[in-house]
Amino acid sequence: ADGGGKNIILLLPFLLMIKLSGREIIFFSHNVVENFDEIGQHLNIAKNSLKMKIYNKGIKFYNKMLGKIVDKVVVLDKILAERIKKYVDSKKIININIWVEKTKDEISEEEARIKLGFNSKEKIILYFGFVSWYKGADWLVKEFEKYINKNNREKVRLVIAGGEAYSLKNKKYYQKYYQDLKIRTEKCKQMDLTGFVPEDEIKLYFRACDLVVLPYRGLIGASGTLNHALSYGKAFMLSKKMEKAFGNGEIESKLKMMKINKDNLVFEHNRGGMGEIIKTLKDGRRMSSLEKFSKEMAMIYGFKNSIKNEYNKIYANLAKKEVFGIAKKNKKNS
Repeated sequence: ADGGGKNIILLLPFLLMIKLSGREIIFFSHNVVENFDEIGQHLNIAKNSLKMKIYNKGIKFYNKMLGKIVDKVVVLDKILAERIKKYVDSKKIININIWVEKTKDEISEEEARIKLGFNSKEKIILYFGFVSWYKGADWLVKEFEKYINKNNREKVRLVIAGGEAYSLKNKKYYQKYYQDLKIRTEKCKQMDLTGFVPEDEIKLYFRACDLVVLPYRGLIGASGTLNHALSYGKAFMLSKKMEKAFGNGEIESKLKMMKINKDNLVFEHNRGGMGEIIKTLKDGRRMSSLEKFSKEMAMIYGFKNSIKNEYNKIYANLAKKEVFGIAKKNKKNS
């Protein structure tokens, strides 16, 4: 979905060659796309256009062929598992959780802000990842700009911690999109567009922020940003389009147990959306409950539990086959 059409076309024959060599294929599918209607603007494809129709038929063919070629398809979300079932035999689908490794408090919020040059008295909203239409970066920047124009004395900052989407950066329509956001953030003293964030600086932005927001315009894959937010125990909010991420029964029961209204974590892509984000940011009790919820989710998806689950679902059977193969070979040799 990030412009790698050529790679997708080449992937199927590549997997087929591996299959014909007699090897078993376990395919990890980070994203599962059924059609491009929701993300057409991300790829500069007009809705109901001939190109859109070709893309939509092509992705269905890709999903079906993938299901025939591979032995197992691994997805990282229950919603994605339900989506891929339409094209792949359910016996081939393995659903595992993206695991969260809790980070150590190597640096405090205050130290992180000093290093990044942020005011210690500001409330910081963080967007993390590649800057793209699909991830809603433009909506966030424009709505924050409107809010600050009316409330310029408020001590709140929006940090867009990310740079150009690698697979789109050479496309003219995307260059225009990115430059527009760059100009907007440069004009507003309370917005920052960082550009690419090196691996060793990621912790600084998550330590420094108060609230992580994910304004995605759809849910096509597991979110690395959400994973980071949980790792650092940060309060987070999702767009209404990502609400399905709460479809996991364990998460819903945790929300009820902690008496947290799911609506407190969600905002709409409308005029009131930014208002909800700011309202949450200012509400100490709500922020505290969201931080606690983030830490609880980190425990649910904790590394130890998740890696054990992943091993049992994916690698245990492979290990048995390998052991059996060795035993069989040894028996022949004796």
